[in-house]
Amino acid sequence: MIDSRPLILHIMHRFDTGGLENGVVNLINHLPVAAYRHAVVALTEVVPAFSARIRRDDVQFVSLHGDPHRAYPYLTGFRDEVGAALGRGTTSNFPLPARTDDDA
Repeated sequence: MIDSRPLILHIMHRFDTGGLENGVVNLINHLPVAAYRHAVVALTEVVPAFSARIRRDDVQFVSLHGDPHRAYPYLTGFRDEVGAALGRGTTSNFPLPARTDDDA
């Protein structure tokens, strides 16, 4: 079945403790679940402990970053990290190959 709720896409550099990120958490947690869907795209990383502050199980997190075996964020962002608690299965990590450019 297709979800007809409007999707609010939150795009940010990094989803971790900060002013903008706290605002996004509050929006997601307080806007009516029946009215909106949410997804968060982080250009570097989604910090699992911070994303756990989301109290919904339908928010998709996407993290685009270097391969943590050789590049930032080093300790997190492996492809097999899929979220925790209510968010288990909602996180997708896409480590980019070395020398990825704008044509990727």
